[in-house]
Amino acid sequence: MNEIDKVLSQIKAAQQTLGINRLSKSPKVEESGFSDILKGSVEGVNHAQKLAQQLARDYEIGSNGVQLHDAMIASQKANITFQAMVQIRNRVVAAYQEIMNMNV
Repeated sequence: MNEIDKVLSQIKAAQQTLGINRLSKSPKVEESGFSDILKGSVEGVNHAQKLAQQLARDYEIGSNGVQLHDAMIASQKANITFQAMVQIRNRVVAAYQEIMNMNV
């Protein structure tokens, strides 16, 4: 298994662990390309951050019956998804640099 396959499997594992399954709408998940997986991951992180911001805002103004623990959990999930995305990006960049440095 090459480095890119490892990164793709880590992205899928992170999505499943964090409950982000943005690509499940497509019946051809197995045939999706790297760009589709990356786009889905970024959208998932964005969604988690927007949800956390909305819950925090709702808690601050006291609407919708949002509890503090709900807002804090959403905030931590958003933070974890963002940190995971940063680590995945670092691995992809490292894999790309390794591939570019290979002798042909």
